[in-house]
Amino acid sequence: MEEFLADPSVIPLPGFGECDVVACDRIRYGSRPGFCKAHGTCWGQEFQRDPHLDRTTWCRLEPVIEDMNSVTLRGLTPLAQAQVLYGLYGRCRRKMKTGLGEVRPW
Repeated sequence: MEEFLADPSVIPLPGFGECDVVACDRIRYGSRPGFCKAHGTCWGQEFQRDPHLDRTTWCRLEPVIEDMNSVTLRGLTPLAQAQVLYGLYGRCRRKMKTGLGEVRPW
């Protein structure tokens, strides 16, 4: 193993990239259909219910998979991202704590 790892020609394979869902910040689970594991499951269920579902529209409208410890701003316009960050910056300067529930719409 040490000899293998010491070989300079041994390099990692490239990843599959990011999930195709605009709001998602997770990595793709595989090369097809281009989703993280969770969104791949969601897409499969939705497509089974409606085989005429438009993938591009679905990817644009599907929400992020909730993570109880973070908030993602992906899917927001750059201006909206800046406004949220500026608001949080102002709260931090006033030493105000901001809970996830105050940032999330749900």
